[in-house]
Amino acid sequence: MGQISTIPASLPFADTIAKGLIERVSGDPQALSQYKILLPTRRACRIMREAFLRQGQGALMLLPKLEAIGDPDEDELSILSSGESAIAALDIPPAIHPIARLGSLAKLLRGQEGFQGSYEQSLILAKALMKFLDELYIEDKKLDDLKDLVRQEGLADHWQVTLNFLDVLKTQWPQQLMRMGYIEPVDRRNKLLAAQAKIWHETPPPTPIIAAGITGSVPATAQLFKAIMQLTKGEIILPGLDQYLEDAAWEDLEENHPQYSLKNLLSVLGVARSAVSIWADYSTDQNESREMLLSEIMRPATHSAAWGKKMLHKEAVKNLSLIECKNHDEEAATIALIMREVLEDKDKSKTAALITPDRNLALRVKEKLRRWEIDIDDSAGTLLSNTPRGLYLRSIIGVIEQDFSPVALLNLLKQDLCGNGLVDNMRSHVRRLDDMLRGPKPLGGLPQLIKFLQKKDAKTQSNIAAVFTPIFDLFGMIDAHKIQSLEAWITTHISLAENLATAKDKSGQERLWSTESGEALGTLFSALKEQAHRFDAMDIQSYGVLIEQLMRGVTLRPKYGQHPRLTILGQMESRLSHADLIIMGSLNENIWPPAAQADPWMSRLMRQDFGLPSTEQKIGFAAHDFVQLAASQNVIITRAKMIESVPTLPSRWLQRMEAVLKAYDFFLEKRDHYKQWAAALDKPEELSAPAQRPEPRPKASMRFRHISVTGVQNWMVDPYAVYAKYILGLRKMDDLEQEQDHAQKGSLVHDTLFEYVQAHKSDWPITAKQEMLDIFHRLCKDEGIQRPELLPWYPRFLVMLDWFVQHENDWRKTGAYPAALEVKGAYVFQTAQGDFTIEAKADRIDKMSDGSLAIIDYKTSKTLSESKVKKGFLPQLPLEGLIAQKGTFDNLSASVAALQFWKIIGAESESGDVIDINKGKAIDALIEEAEAGLRTLVEVFEQDNTPYYSLPDENNMPLYQDYAHLARVKEWANENDSDSDGGDA
Repeated sequence: MGQISTIPASLPFADTIAKGLIERVSGDPQALSQYKILLPTRRACRIMREAFLRQGQGALMLLPKLEAIGDPDEDELSILSSGESAIAALDIPPAIHPIARLGSLAKLLRGQEGFQGSYEQSLILAKALMKFLDELYIEDKKLDDLKDLVRQEGLADHWQVTLNFLDVLKTQWPQQLMRMGYIEPVDRRNKLLAAQAKIWHETPPPTPIIAAGITGSVPATAQLFKAIMQLTKGEIILPGLDQYLEDAAWEDLEENHPQYSLKNLLSVLGVARSAVSIWADYSTDQNESREMLLSEIMRPATHSAAWGKKMLHKEAVKNLSLIECKNHDEEAATIALIMREVLEDKDKSKTAALITPDRNLALRVKEKLRRWEIDIDDSAGTLLSNTPRGLYLRSIIGVIEQDFSPVALLNLLKQDLCGNGLVDNMRSHVRRLDDMLRGPKPLGGLPQLIKFLQKKDAKTQSNIAAVFTPIFDLFGMIDAHKIQSLEAWITTHISLAENLATAKDKSGQERLWSTESGEALGTLFSALKEQAHRFDAMDIQSYGVLIEQLMRGVTLRPKYGQHPRLTILGQMESRLSHADLIIMGSLNENIWPPAAQADPWMSRLMRQDFGLPSTEQKIGFAAHDFVQLAASQNVIITRAKMIESVPTLPSRWLQRMEAVLKAYDFFLEKRDHYKQWAAALDKPEELSAPAQRPEPRPKASMRFRHISVTGVQNWMVDPYAVYAKYILGLRKMDDLEQEQDHAQKGSLVHDTLFEYVQAHKSDWPITAKQEMLDIFHRLCKDEGIQRPELLPWYPRFLVMLDWFVQHENDWRKTGAYPAALEVKGAYVFQTAQGDFTIEAKADRIDKMSDGSLAIIDYKTSKTLSESKVKKGFLPQLPLEGLIAQKGTFDNLSASVAALQFWKIIGAESESGDVIDINKGKAIDALIEEAEAGLRTLVEVFEQDNTPYYSLPDENNMPLYQDYAHLARVKEWANENDSDSDGGDA
């Protein structure tokens, strides 16, 4: 009969086994090679191999054969070793390829009556269905077993729909697998494990077989353990079996308890807990008090009355500490500092591991360690989708999927792999293209984008459209709206990627596929192309979802270059691992343990009826990980009290720990000094004084000598803004694909009015509205807006036209007519420093019946404040009147009779209005007042000691503050100025 034993939680599992086996075969270095050790995962095999190397202390030895049974194949399990059973094992069909499985299930889903989801949703559901099928086979359930569940009555409608589909799956999926000649992957694993158990039963191996670190929660594994227990040289080593909990509490364990799966395994094996021995006697290293404490913490709730009744030594909390931080950043900084301190160990051998299921925290710690140029080993690795080549391939899809949107295009062109062999000085040209594409998004795909760039080139006398023609030509034949086979999309995608990656001295193929990530991508795309016939035809959006989903399923881990003594591990990766210092990070509820996830296929009651474990089982596994780690010799637990400004709750186990410790009057060691040290790292030696309101005073010779009339308006309310614009030469860059509603509306309305009025200066047809509407639709098409009537402000535009047509008609009846549109003008006057020029571009200047001029400005938004106009805070029109009278507007020379804003709003409450700013005031007086104010402003700012203050008057704020960040307004504005980053104009 075989043996069953346990290694206490406070001992390092892998090192204890390695040390014990080396001692067992002492004097015979070849004897170890006779052992076969079965472990849960390939990572566990690596951990065990490293443990043997550590414990062997450099001695020459042949290691045991280490095999992972989590995903076995013939080679790993040595199925074909001997006997008729081995030959029979050849009849086990191969497992279906994961990609073929995904495509076939997605196709099956879409073929079901009542399925109304998109292709993307079918892929997502297929992935969920794959997990469900895995779970069925893990628990040794069969699809045929679903028939009893499907017959249930009284279920909610949505569950009945799900069960109806599962009933179809039960009949169709096995038949489809049989036709293809495959079986489910987990089903195949179970068959292999069963075949291995049969071989050992019929032909017991003469060499030792050890199963170590496996909890036996999988039925097929438990059956293999039964076979091992029948072997003379069979041995099972359990991780951290609780031998302190009394029998009554042991019998009441529930699925969320860390010992539940071990209890079930012992029951399957027919072994009493009391019969399980300690594998090796290393009692001097064992912390029994810590193990007892953790046993008490995890005591079933129905037996919690026993807390505080067992004898517990203070050794239980020795080197067990808790650090509670304000937020994630403080937690990460503290952990990074602790890990850095470990490297100061005198003999340079001490190790530390951060164990956390919180990837956000792990990435923060990784970045914090870079300040000391430490590249830490992160077991999570990098998703293939996030590698440079993965991002490059995804960005190509993004360009097609988003129909050549500026963001998608620039995202591709800025990739290191893209375009260097097609465009000279690629980076320089991409920067110029970036500048050109700022502003509203050009619509209409690649053809409209090229037209847009050609127009920009004509205005700026550049050649960007021609420069990027070789790249645009590669995309020219692709129809973004086409539905085609997966193989066709792959061929198109790879061809594009290789052509775009071509360099002057190296082919695109060599550049794309030569690296580690390139090789992984090549393997993925080769497999995908081989299985492409399993997928229905799809559009580019579905193809993009599929590629990203598959890429995210592949993780790359660096083979070298990481620090040998520091590591970051997830929960599963930490199993069997060991470090001198264990840091358990993010011990908050819903992170550790994670929140129980709802099963999309079965309700809790349905799972129970079907015989599947509840979702609480995963909490039990996480609890076992917690106990194994917390039992280590030196443990620091950390948590953040706030994450993204949301208060957190301590993990349920941490709360239980505090309750148990309180019963014993024990306290966790505090190491808050690490928080203080971490904060001190970033604390400046002395605090800089708060920023003051800026007041630059450039020399008079450096100050500007020309400005626009709208610039004068800004000058009056925010001198610093004109200083930044006209003296420093800074301009606010438009956003890429900026919101089009406001800017686009103003541009389209102005252009429509300009074009029609320009063509009808001397007449005003009764068909004016329809003709302007036709112009508007044409202008929209030029902008790539195929259906203008769907614009959110289109109904308002129709009201605008009604008002404008009627007002224009009434205006023309007075004898007025347009003399100039979009006309530029300037006025030059003398000051002590010489000539000063004021410039303007008037929307419209009309001639009245008496020959005088009316200067008109269109306003299409509600932001115009009539009160500020009358108070002189908006001097645009009076200054344009000044230019008309004393300067020049396209050789228009006459007195000014009217200064008017035409508010063309189109709102229900106000379709339009005319603000006549000279109403009740003599025009000449108004213009003279504006000129005097302008001269005063210019002369005051000609003085060397006059500062360009930022926002000098809190009661008169500009509507937009493009330079507020440069002026550091938020740093010096007091609480009374809290509204200072916006106002009325």
